[in-house]
Amino acid sequence: MFSLVPKFVVDALANKITAGLSDYFREVEENENHPLRHEITNKILDFSKDIQENERWEEDLKDIKNSFLAEDKIKIYAKDVWLNIKQNLIEELSRNDSTLKKYVANNVQEFALNLKSDAALQQKIDGWIRLTAYKYILKNTHQFGELISSTVGNWKGKELSEKLELEVGKDLQFIRVNGTLVGGLVGLIIYTIAHFLT
Repeated sequence: MFSLVPKFVVDALANKITAGLSDYFREVEENENHPLRHEITNKILDFSKDIQENERWEEDLKDIKNSFLAEDKIKIYAKDVWLNIKQNLIEELSRNDSTLKKYVANNVQEFALNLKSDAALQQKIDGWIRLTAYKYILKNTHQFGELISSTVGNWKGKELSEKLELEVGKDLQFIRVNGTLVGGLVGLIIYTIAHFLT
């Protein structure tokens, strides 16, 4: 049928319908008391009342909820959301002109400057790290014990001696020097007392 009607007539008719709909919806939008507004409001209220009172809706809504919120479907939704977020983040961070990349870089740089100059922040973070490490070590004491035992147990005598010398060598040297000085001083005092008493 439409093939017999010239194209310009079809176009004119389509434009007329589109213009009429646009004018009608503009009129609805501008006129707060338009009958269509009241009709839509009444339909929504009727629908709301029907949902509250009709048991059929309760069953239908339960079915919808169960089909959408089933555990396996939630896992799928969560996985899809995470993959999309991950992909968007990777794409965003791979671009040199990325706003997110600049934001992260600026915040990291600002945090580093604050950490360098703010003694209170340094103490706060230091305390948090110590507390967290302490809690973690307490929670995994047996694993740390096994790790230390297996690591030290694998060291050979010479290696153990070298590691101890490396870690506490300066302290041992300090103790040796102090021992020599204290021993010499005590010897000198005893010699002096013995010399004056004889």
